[in-house]
Amino acid sequence: MEREQYTWTVTDGDGGTASITFYVTVAAASAAPSPEPTEPTEPTEPTEPTEPTEPTEPTEYTLTVRAFPTSCSQNVTGDGTTHDSGDTASFSVSWKANCGFVGWSSGVTDIRTTDRTSAGEIVMSSDRTVTATLSKIQYALTVEATPSSCGTTGGTDTYDAGTEATVSVEWNAGCSFTGWSSGVSGIKTNHRTRTSSGKVTVNRVMTVTTTLSKNVYTLTTRVSPGGAGAVSVSPAGPYHYGVRVTLTASPARLYYLQRWAGAAATGTVNQASVTIRGNTTVTAYFRYVCNDHSHGYFGPCLQGAEEPEPPP
Repeated sequence: MEREQYTWTVTDGDGGTASITFYVTVAAASAAPSPEPTEPTEPTEPTEPTEPTEPTEPTEYTLTVRAFPTSCSQNVTGDGTTHDSGDTASFSVSWKANCGFVGWSSGVTDIRTTDRTSAGEIVMSSDRTVTATLSKIQYALTVEATPSSCGTTGGTDTYDAGTEATVSVEWNAGCSFTGWSSGVSGIKTNHRTRTSSGKVTVNRVMTVTTTLSKNVYTLTTRVSPGGAGAVSVSPAGPYHYGVRVTLTASPARLYYLQRWAGAAATGTVNQASVTIRGNTTVTAYFRYVCNDHSHGYFGPCLQGAEEPEPPP
């Protein structure tokens, strides 16, 4: 160890001094151990500078908008547009007046439908296709004949809205055609074939009526010779087509019914029948028994009795 002496002297402002003496003992430093030798390090290769990375473009997807059936579609929006991944795409469809909207395919959200337009949205996580399903509106058409017993109609069916349908009627013998109800156009009528047809536009549930009428016929009975008898009929007229009428002959005294004539009324008995197919005339021919002994009458005869008219 070594001892060292130090003196510290201080001078004040008036020139006076003061001294302080102190000693310092210093210990000898021990020798530091020698470090272990280290292996020399290999020099490192300089690294290549890295290229700056290009900013990535956002992914784009395509939206396809379809409407089915296409005959109902009037317009679509949003078809063929491109959108970034995750974006929400909007689209719409409108349809014709004779069609209606059924719905969108799955995945469509925020659907808003008005009278003839529907809109929606979809998230673009890939190429997407959305489909609007439409349908044609259909209405029932009924074709009637009045009275129904007079004819057969055609055209009763269900039609797409806006269709021009054909209506028709074929009326029976003994009936007549009067006309069609309002709304029927292009009417063509053939009285020889007893047919009529026309066109009507089906834009709602409809009933079309054709008016027919049953013809009225007369039955006229005659007696020959006059006063030789009478003819009664059942039922009484007037008559419609196809009615069957019974005729009964009542001879006067000393006369008998010789035959019927006209309108297919046949027979020699006092009763016959005829089917009405138009205005009809039937004649009952009587014969005086005194002029025909083969009839089996041998009693007194009337003086001046008339011989019946010869059959035509």
